[in-house]
Amino acid sequence: MNTNIVSIDDASELAYRGKTVKCLALIDIVFSFFYIMVSPFFAISAFLSLIFATCGYYGAKNYNISQVFYYTTFLIIQNIFRILIFLIYLAKPSYFNQDKIYVGTVLLNLFSISINVYINYYINYFYKILKSYSQEQLNALVLSPQVIIIPGTASV
Repeated sequence: MNTNIVSIDDASELAYRGKTVKCLALIDIVFSFFYIMVSPFFAISAFLSLIFATCGYYGAKNYNISQVFYYTTFLIIQNIFRILIFLIYLAKPSYFNQDKIYVGTVLLNLFSISINVYINYYINYFYKILKSYSQEQLNALVLSPQVIIIPGTASV
């Protein structure tokens, strides 16, 4: 039996989720470029985001477990910092030159954090699916995905 065999359903799910992760990483790349150009204050974090988003894009494109792991780990760390900054804002708005806590700012941050946590969950789920296969199996999907029909195995 060939160890590189991945069922058509699993290959389809990997392709679907991989395309979604590539799209999310591409959005991250575009925003990173934007932040690099707009503000030198965000340049260091945007440059790191650019590196890891590019890693995530190519990891999803090539089904590379390590690259997707680096991207999802970066997103986890990024979300932790976002949550910490939000909590600091709630505790001491004066650190952000605010005299009080504004409802609009709280709602916008809660929405943003929720979206980012869900994106991180989605990419982490893709990583867990990738981990269930060997890199050899995943490489076989990237190089030449083939559908082999074996007669007499399906029941009607």
